[in-house]
Amino acid sequence: MKKITLLLAACFSTMIGFAQGSESFDNAALTGSYGDGSFVGDDGFTWTYVHSRDQGDFAIDGNGIMLRRPSSASSLSATIEGGIGNFSVDTRKAFTGNNQRNLELVINGVVVEQFTPAFGEGTDDTVFAFEVNDINVEGEFTLELRLFGTGDQQVILDNIEWTGFDPCADLMAPEVETTQSITEEQGATFMWYTDEELTTPADASTALTEGEYTFYVTQTVGECTSEAAVVNLTVTLSLSDFDTTQLSVYPNPATNNLT
Repeated sequence: MKKITLLLAACFSTMIGFAQGSESFDNAALTGSYGDGSFVGDDGFTWTYVHSRDQGDFAIDGNGIMLRRPSSASSLSATIEGGIGNFSVDTRKAFTGNNQRNLELVINGVVVEQFTPAFGEGTDDTVFAFEVNDINVEGEFTLELRLFGTGDQQVILDNIEWTGFDPCADLMAPEVETTQSITEEQGATFMWYTDEELTTPADASTALTEGEYTFYVTQTVGECTSEAAVVNLTVTLSLSDFDTTQLSVYPNPATNNLT
């Protein structure tokens, strides 16, 4: 009887996040003069702004906030609960100055990503979204949006959105190695399917005849399940009297060996 073994190296973390938040600036009540202040936002968090003003004639979607220049420390910040996964904010150029607008996202004092939207010269009402994914910081965090570089860089911010910390964000699909066997990593459970939609589990009682097969395998750690890895399998039977009813794949799901 011919034995077929498959080896998967597992990469995962133990992390699911459900919380999310947004800020529309409907409660901001800023004025047309640059200044420092604070307001309680849509989700009850206090936002603090430095050398900033209202959107003036450059609104994106109703109320917004205008940052002015890095040398005056123009910024917007808040301390938020629930962690952060992904982030986005809409931006628009204010006034006609052609200095490059430079915005950066800072989480807990660390610059996560910088953004240099390609606004046109003079008046430009184009809205660019500053999006940052897979930040994945757990618990309470401080979020800050601030300008960097030099010169006046009037830019409007509106429609801030973020998702909560995602404990499953780093759980990767199993890695298929050429040695074609299977190993268990830190208690991962592997589930095998015969379709890309992951609706039909591989039947351990079904014998494999000679030919080409494609399986899709996920790994589960705690409450987190990864995307599927693709396993392409070729069954070659060299003996003319090979008993195909004795060839099968088992067990499913598997935690140690898939035979």
